[in-house]
Amino acid sequence: MKILGIDPALSSLGWGIIKLNHPKINYIASGLVKTHPTELMYKRLSYIANAVQNIIELHDPDLIAMEETFINMNASSSLKLGYVRGALMSLIGRFNKPYFEYKPNLIKKTVVGVGHAEKDQVTHMIKLIISGTPDLKNSDETDALAVAYTCSVFAR
Repeated sequence: MKILGIDPALSSLGWGIIKLNHPKINYIASGLVKTHPTELMYKRLSYIANAVQNIIELHDPDLIAMEETFINMNASSSLKLGYVRGALMSLIGRFNKPYFEYKPNLIKKTVVGVGHAEKDQVTHMIKLIISGTPDLKNSDETDALAVAYTCSVFAR
C-alpha cells in the first residue's frame, strides 16, 4: 500500500510517499512544490494543484493524508492556507482516493512520542522509521513523510 502525505503551504508545499511492506515502511519519493509570492493567488493555487495531480498520477497512491490546519494569529495566512487545502481536497475528490487529516500534535506524537516535538526530532525519527529515507534538507518534505507515516498507523 502506498501513502501520499502532504504538508500544505502556499509558498513551499511538502509531499512524501511511503510504501508499506510489512513489517518495513519504505521511502518512495518526496519533494517540494514552490510558488513565488509575487504570482497571483489563483495562479499559485493552479500550479500547486497541477503539481500534486502529476504526483498522484505518477505514483498512484492508495491513500492520501494531509496535515490539518491550525489557526494562527495571522488571519490572512490562515485564509491562504485554507485556499491551498481546499484546492487539494477538490483534486483528491476527483481522484476518489481515501483521504485523511491529522492534527500537527498527533503527527508529532505518533512519530516522536511527544506532541510538541521539535522539527529536528521529527527528521531524526523519520529516518529511523522509514527505510531508505535520504538526508532531507527541508522540513516540509520530512513533515509530509510524517503525515504519511501517521496515516499508516491510523488508517488501517
